[in-house]
Amino acid sequence: MRPRIVGLVALLVAGCTDRGDAFVVEGVTLGISAAELRGRFDPGPGVWTSRTEHGMPILEWVADPAARSRRLTRARFEFHGALVSGIDLVRAGDAGAAPPRVTASELMVRVEESTRDRVYLRNCPDHAEEIAHWLAGPVAAP
Repeated sequence: MRPRIVGLVALLVAGCTDRGDAFVVEGVTLGISAAELRGRFDPGPGVWTSRTEHGMPILEWVADPAARSRRLTRARFEFHGALVSGIDLVRAGDAGAAPPRVTASELMVRVEESTRDRVYLRNCPDHAEEIAHWLAGPVAAP
């Protein structure tokens, strides 16, 4: 299953037309390198950590408690094949009761909630259950 993910990330990097603005979150999107992530994503004061989960690297950022007035409180980036394959951002504020807005293309799924924004490869095995749940409801085109 992992080679399929790497192949999809490679398609994204090769200039697939699926990389539209609908899938750009805080200046980042799937298929970019860690160096590009550092250049595009500037969340402000906080602590970066890295670890491995299911054999894949994870970078996480948590806002400095003194800077909680910033709009982001946490960010998580998952990597497959050295490229970003999952984005999960948590925003400050109250979680609303509105249903999530799901946008999907052939390759990517974005789920926007009042305090959370996620983008994943559509066939990501690590998030297969979540993605299937989101795609079972109303889905917007990019």
